[in-house]
Amino acid sequence: MVMVYSERKKNESYIAYNLLDDLLERFGIEDTTGALKGILRQKLVSQYQMSEADFYSMIPDLVDMAGIITMKIPILRTAQINAKDQPKNTFLYSFNYEGEYTRFGYGDNKDNVPYDGGVCHNDENIYLFPYPDYAAHLNDADTTMARTMIDLWTSFVETGKPSAYGFPSWPPMSKRNGPYVRINRKSWIDPDYTTDFYKAVSDARAGEGILRPENKDKMFHIQFVVRK
Repeated sequence: MVMVYSERKKNESYIAYNLLDDLLERFGIEDTTGALKGILRQKLVSQYQMSEADFYSMIPDLVDMAGIITMKIPILRTAQINAKDQPKNTFLYSFNYEGEYTRFGYGDNKDNVPYDGGVCHNDENIYLFPYPDYAAHLNDADTTMARTMIDLWTSFVETGKPSAYGFPSWPPMSKRNGPYVRINRKSWIDPDYTTDFYKAVSDARAGEGILRPENKDKMFHIQFVVRK
């Protein structure tokens, strides 16, 4: 399946009745009872969005859904399993620092992508293992972040507890969903990792993120999402 937003009128029935089924199938999830789709409709895409085939407004919800299913739930579940056996030695984090460089697109041509990638999966490794080569030349703010990241990782290897100068005391994961640290210019401790699950939706509600007026016309001609 390739769905083109500019052909919205032809896809109203598909968006309302089949979109979530196809996306879950592509994520490798069998939802034979329909329970998961019901939860996703309650937590993310609304009944109005589905019935009106309002694909544009659904984009942040679908971005969050992809992030939750492919990244955030697996990370949280892995941390939970580890914390069960190592309750004082499991440290959970979310990397939220947006520096000069990003691995968004992993080197592919992004000229036709009508929004910035923001903080991308794997961006923290720029400050530990500089790649590509141009990312080895960091500005002052990124150099400060690189020093923090190196201190956190090396202190964890040496002592079992990550720490860095000027960084908040990082507690181990002691509850089912946290605590965890949000690493940014100003880092802080949050008690519940699931508060990070709906970032694209919360950004959209605040008038931020990818649903900006200057992006809307460009979004009409992007091909979404899953190829059958």
